[in-house]
Amino acid sequence: MENDYLVLLHNLDAGASSLLGEFDASDSYVIADDIKQELIKANKLITEYKPDKITAKATAGSYSFDFAVYVQLGEQNKKRATLFLIEKCKLGFVEKEVLTLLKSVIVDGSQNLMNVVKKEFSLFVIDESEGIDMANANLKALLARMAQVASRSKFLVGELHDADKAYVLKMLGLIKGTGSYGTRLLAQFKNMMRAKHLDKNDPKYWNSLKNMLDKLLLDNSLLFNGKVKERMDEMQKGYRDMVLNAKEPKKEESKPKKKKGDDKKKKPKKIGAYEGVKFKPLDTVKPIKIDFGKIIPLDDIKRALTPPGSSSSRITSNPRTNSSVFSGLMSPIYTSNLDRSHRRRGRGGGRITPTPSAPTMGDGGMERM
Repeated sequence: MENDYLVLLHNLDAGASSLLGEFDASDSYVIADDIKQELIKANKLITEYKPDKITAKATAGSYSFDFAVYVQLGEQNKKRATLFLIEKCKLGFVEKEVLTLLKSVIVDGSQNLMNVVKKEFSLFVIDESEGIDMANANLKALLARMAQVASRSKFLVGELHDADKAYVLKMLGLIKGTGSYGTRLLAQFKNMMRAKHLDKNDPKYWNSLKNMLDKLLLDNSLLFNGKVKERMDEMQKGYRDMVLNAKEPKKEESKPKKKKGDDKKKKPKKIGAYEGVKFKPLDTVKPIKIDFGKIIPLDDIKRALTPPGSSSSRITSNPRTNSSVFSGLMSPIYTSNLDRSHRRRGRGGGRITPTPSAPTMGDGGMERM
C-alpha cells in the first residue's frame, strides 16, 4: 500500500473523528499554529489534580476539548510543566489517543507550581470561573476549523458512497483471482464482516467495508506482487485522486422570505397636503432656458414697479446693506420671468401696470400698499 494512499485514509479518519489537525505527507499529525495559540488561550476548567498530572476541559460552541498538563522533575529542584491537547481518533477500526504538545514552561523551586501553570495555561478551578468567559466565544480560528471539518466530512459520506462500493467489489474480484492466497483472505474478510454486525442501511456501510478491506490488505501486503500489486496501486491511486478533487458545492446565500402583500403595489405616501401626487424624477425635468441677451433694462423695471403719481426716488439703495434693493430682482430667473411678462402684457413697448396688491419697495424692505 502506497504511503500517499495511507495518508489519505488517515485524513479521512481524522475528519470523521472531528480532529483539529491533519496528517502531512510524512504521515505526521499536525495542528496549525494559529489554532494552537487559541487552544492555549482557551479558558479551561480543571477536572482533576495530581502532583504529576493535571487534567482540564474547555468548551467552544458545541465542541469540547480535553487537556492534560504533565509535570516532570528536573535538576536543581526545577520542574517542567507541559500542556497537551488530547484527541480521540478512530483510525480504521482502532481507537487511538492523539496527543499534541501545545506549550511547555520551567517552574523554579521557589515558585508555586499551581499558580504558574494556571496563569500560563489559562486554567481555573470551579470557584474561580465565575465571571470568566468559559464558553470561549472568541476562538474564531478554532471554531472555523471545526465547522470546516464537520462540513467536509458530511459531504464526503454522500460523495464517496458509490466510490466505496465500486472499490470494494473490484478489489474483492481482484483478490479472488489470485488463487489460494486470495481464497484465504476472502475467508478472513467474511469473518470480519460477521464480527462487526454492520447495518446495510447505514450510509457508511460501504465505507466501513472498505476500511476493513484496506486493513486486511495492509496486514497482508507482502502476499501480492507483480501485476496484481500494480493493479491494486492503480485502484488506490484513482480513489485518492477522486477524494482530493471532490469539491463541495458553494452555498447560496439565503434570500429573505417575502411577506404576504409584498407584491402588491404600494400607495404613494402623503407629501404635505398633497395626497397621491406623483413627482417626476429629477433627471426627467427639463432645465429652464434663460436668454441672457434679453434682460430688461433697470430703468424699465423701475418704471414698472413705481405706482402712477409716486416719486421714483423711493426706489433707492438700501442703507442697511449698502446694496441695491434690485440686486435680488436681477437674478437670471427673475429677469427671465419679467422678460416673458413684459413681452406678454406690454403692447408696443408700453410699460407694465401692476395690480393693486403689488408691493412697493422702500428703505425698510418690502411694504404692501
